[in-house]
Amino acid sequence: MDLTAGSLGATQLGLLLRLLPPRHCALQALDLSSQHLFGPRPLAALCDAAADGVLPRLAKLDLRFNPLTDAAAAALPRLLSLEAAWQLAEVSLHGCMLGGGAAHSIAAALGGEA
Repeated sequence: MDLTAGSLGATQLGLLLRLLPPRHCALQALDLSSQHLFGPRPLAALCDAAADGVLPRLAKLDLRFNPLTDAAAAALPRLLSLEAAWQLAEVSLHGCMLGGGAAHSIAAALGGEA
């Protein structure tokens, strides 16, 4: 499912994911590039939806060109860790303005740091 170049907020994103009909449970890729998602709230909405069993087969998440910044660093482990509800094989974070804080969170979530 491609939802690109829009302006979804964290609340709208969470609501949209929960409103998908059951037949979309087989959805394996979600493209949210260029949605103007900022900070930890959109990632928290994604994690909450995953924890609630939304899109259980999701394997690819595209968040390119969203200004997540290092403000999202705290939410990244919940989305990317091996214990996360979604076992994502691919996550695109290109152009998300992530810095050292986010890089550290990503490495820790993937088991690269103690």
